[in-house]
Amino acid sequence: MGAYAAYAKAHQLPGLLAVDVAVAEPDQRAALATISSAGPLPYPVATDPSGRVADAYQVQDLPWYALTNDGGHVVWTHDGWMDPVALEKAITNQRGVPKASISPG
Repeated sequence: MGAYAAYAKAHQLPGLLAVDVAVAEPDQRAALATISSAGPLPYPVATDPSGRVADAYQVQDLPWYALTNDGGHVVWTHDGWMDPVALEKAITNQRGVPKASISPG
């Protein structure tokens, strides 16, 4: 997702925000260790301790992608992992911006 984060910033596409749904974790320390071992990430990571953020974005599974409009309304969702190229294509299709390619990273 680092490749998409850099591409999005350079091409004015929506950025990424990772949200760890803490209620889905058996132990929050495991999530923190995983994030720490990844080194500095080019996007923020937040914790959703109660699951309320996940509920607001209609999360059905993990991982879950949601694209919102400027008003904060969900306009697109995806259940499951996406490589950066597929994610960029899905977002540009939703936003009606010209397509471009990025390399997975």
